[in-house]
Amino acid sequence: MAGAEKAAIRRWVMDLGRPFLGICLGHQLLADALGGEVAPMARPEVGLAEVDLTPEGQRDPLLAGFRTSSETFQWHGAEVSRLPAGATVLAANAACPVQAMRWGRHAYGFQYHVEITASTVSDWQQIPEYKASLQQALGPERASHLAEAVGGRLATFRDAARRLDRNMSAIVGAAMVPGAR
Repeated sequence: MAGAEKAAIRRWVMDLGRPFLGICLGHQLLADALGGEVAPMARPEVGLAEVDLTPEGQRDPLLAGFRTSSETFQWHGAEVSRLPAGATVLAANAACPVQAMRWGRHAYGFQYHVEITASTVSDWQQIPEYKASLQQALGPERASHLAEAVGGRLATFRDAARRLDRNMSAIVGAAMVPGAR
């Protein structure tokens, strides 16, 4: 994985104690930068999938107001295979046991995509490697209907993204108080 990016994340999170939120690759980079490991999955996780909060996730301020089980959008073929020392798993499913994690007080990673929009699936299908992983994971028939399936859930995904944004803003605000770390 990218050395300069990992060094920047490590400095930001470990040395400066600043809040961090990584999504998908950002989640993987966070784990790797802090001493965890990322490895290819036996089978890519692409499409809609349920993710369950762990007991720690149910208590974490970033996930306040979220149901214990939520449908999410996934598109990844690698996963955090070993947590960094001091990290806590906040969400998991059978396909990927580290769907969300926290390191320290306010460095977070999410394997699933909370930033999905109406054009995400069609945009990503234009990338040959992404299209291949989609068809491999779902088969051509189900892959051709993914954008439609996601479209019917966009309001729910938007609500979750807004809640996550509000919660993260509160965490960042608290972290920026003089003397807080």
